Amino acid sequence: MPVAFLSCIPSSTFQSYWLDEDYGIEDLEPGRKDIILTARKYLGVRYRRGGRSPEGFDCSGFVSYVFGERGISLPRSAHNQYKKGKKVSDDSVMPGDLIFFNINGRSISHVAIYVGKDRFIHAPSNGKKVSYASMEDEYWRRTYVGCATYIE
Repeated sequence: MPVAFLSCIPSSTFQSYWLDEDYGIEDLEPGRKDIILTARKYLGVRYRRGGRSPEGFDCSGFVSYVFGERGISLPRSAHNQYKKGKKVSDDSVMPGDLIFFNINGRSISHVAIYVGKDRFIHAPSNGKKVSYASMEDEYWRRTYVGCATYIE
């Protein structure tokens, strides 16, 4: 289990952090802050397989779009985003870095933007919307693969 994701914050308090959009943001360097603020603009946008715009996003389309708005070009697929990104150790992951999951049992198949305090923003799956999730959830801990960054 990744060290960085072993939070001491009780899961019952996560919702209050998620609702406070300024929690910890003021302490981030501008590039990371911009990524998080841009990602938050799209909370509630519906999932759409292959989606790459606010009309609907899939996971890698969401991440690519957010980073693209900040002038950072990313590969299209979650697998290639992981492959091309600069790897980050679990204990040094920072808000704005990408976290990757193997949910299909074969390879990297999901990506999210880490926002801190064991939380991330992602476009989860069909029928859902861009939202927050937590590494305290057993599903995400079990499928977690690693972290990468595109922020200099």
